[in-house]
Amino acid sequence: MRMSPSEKYYDQIECLRSIYLEDSFVLGLIEGQDSIEFELEAVLTKQHPSYHPPKPDEKHCYKRLVLRLGNCSNVNWVRKSLTPSTDANGAIDYGNIDHFSVMKDQLRLSGDWGEVQLDCSDVSLHSI
Repeated sequence: MRMSPSEKYYDQIECLRSIYLEDSFVLGLIEGQDSIEFELEAVLTKQHPSYHPPKPDEKHCYKRLVLRLGNCSNVNWVRKSLTPSTDANGAIDYGNIDHFSVMKDQLRLSGDWGEVQLDCSDVSLHSI
């Protein structure tokens, strides 16, 4: 997995081509020995097989998914601030993945939940 910093994650990582992370909500974060998993209320684009028009009270089509970063090493938490936000319906989230870039095999992700840099050779999405 290699791309230049100017290219978008969804153009380079196959499983993210029909997901829009910047408006997806992080519901949880699990760190494993060689992985990090983000539980998401993910925004699906029209290209996703599970896409449907947004519900009347929603801006996007959402689906609960896990974004798994596997075969990770050299994990560097620049900032970790898992401070929850509560919406008008009482749902809790930790913000969005506002930035996702890849330089060679190093990923850099950031949002209200924190900022992490890591070497990773496996990115996958799974339904919850």
